[in-house]
Amino acid sequence: MIEPTRPVLKALRTKRDPIADAVVARIRAADPSTPDRELISTLMRQARAQRAASMSTAGPAQAAVAANAPQEVIDWFADTNALPDWATTPEATARIANGQKFFANWSMPIAATLFCGSLPAAYAAANGAMVLKVSSDLAKGNVNRRVAETGQMLLDVMNLAAGPVTALQPGGQGYASARGVRLLHAIIRFSIDHAGGWDAAELGEPINQEDLLGTLFTFTSVVFIGMERLGLPFDEDPQAVEDYLFTWRVIGHLLGIDPELLDLDRASAEATMRAIEADQHQASTAGAELMAALLHEMELSMPWGMRTMPRALVRHLLGDEIAGWLQVPPAFVWQATFDQATKIDHLLTHVPFGSTALQMASEMVGKSMIRLYLDRSLRGDQPPFRVDVPDATGLAAPVAAAGRLARHTRRVCRRTIATTKSSVAGIAANQVQDTPVATFGPLRSVIERAQLDASVWAKQHPWGATSP
Repeated sequence: MIEPTRPVLKALRTKRDPIADAVVARIRAADPSTPDRELISTLMRQARAQRAASMSTAGPAQAAVAANAPQEVIDWFADTNALPDWATTPEATARIANGQKFFANWSMPIAATLFCGSLPAAYAAANGAMVLKVSSDLAKGNVNRRVAETGQMLLDVMNLAAGPVTALQPGGQGYASARGVRLLHAIIRFSIDHAGGWDAAELGEPINQEDLLGTLFTFTSVVFIGMERLGLPFDEDPQAVEDYLFTWRVIGHLLGIDPELLDLDRASAEATMRAIEADQHQASTAGAELMAALLHEMELSMPWGMRTMPRALVRHLLGDEIAGWLQVPPAFVWQATFDQATKIDHLLTHVPFGSTALQMASEMVGKSMIRLYLDRSLRGDQPPFRVDVPDATGLAAPVAAAGRLARHTRRVCRRTIATTKSSVAGIAANQVQDTPVATFGPLRSVIERAQLDASVWAKQHPWGATSP
């Protein structure tokens, strides 16, 4: 267990993942002539295809890409020695199963907390947010694709994507998915190194050990705090909570986090998370752009009448200060509803079989996002989102054609309206931004938000947020 002092955290910002970085360096050494951008794009496709092949989920096209991957990539996914001894004992296996069961019992609130709490908290870490923005630009990527892949990894490692009980053991989907993300991190570091312009002295190394550890806490400590704010009695079984954290410690090892950093329990994890927040959280343009893209995605997914619920949930989970840094607009009606619900929900949690208002709201957001990604996958608009039909039913994500058509129609209508509004608002904001009246504080904030919305919509790629 580390002492999360500022000097210790500063030192972690200088440390990368030498094992994965060495793999990418060998690939580049074997192919020195391909331009960086082309090599990066090819490696990302090959890594994703090889990951799918190792999980037996690759279609014919992906299988062909996987077959042409460098031997280093093939060997990376074939490696069966990535887990430490403490993660492979019978006791560890039982704890992982219990941690996965905890996720299954609270899957929708956890998913909602991920989208409305964990990812926004990650975007509030200004230096890490810059990595996400720069890497998306370098690889011609899409922020929302990264969000979908994060959700897919969550389902894989938590054993909800048709994997065996030993999903985190070699050959399991969770094992391959986490290893794939680790390799993609190395490719991103390589791309940033070769693009030039990254100030490591100021920002830290890209995807460094502090960033990786902070990301681990967004899946654990941030989730626990978010569920507390939702008034959910998730910790009535403290051992299940600790086992969920233990499961993520195993996942963290697969993601390349230094083993010395993973000696954690719930209390020490939260203390370290708070120290990292104090070290890294601040307002940034990159964080605001990432949050705007995610918020557009969430609001696109919501049922009629509930479009602005996600922004209220973000503010409820993270507080107005961080939401302000991320330029999350207010949602007055839903925010007032959540504030009132907070006052009575603690009583409802003691009613047998009763669901609180905040729990129902969080489940609605979680279900809507899962449905969005599953619908896109079934329509062929994005890489497959691997959820079997029985699992989809369990996640309240029905795959019937009529339901998918209705949701698609709603998203098209909402997209058309939102795109028109953002474009008009952006044009209007540009017209008045240099006038004397624009110096008025509240109007200036409206102008900046309108310009941000318009720029985010303009940057979306076809299968991402622009594809309902």
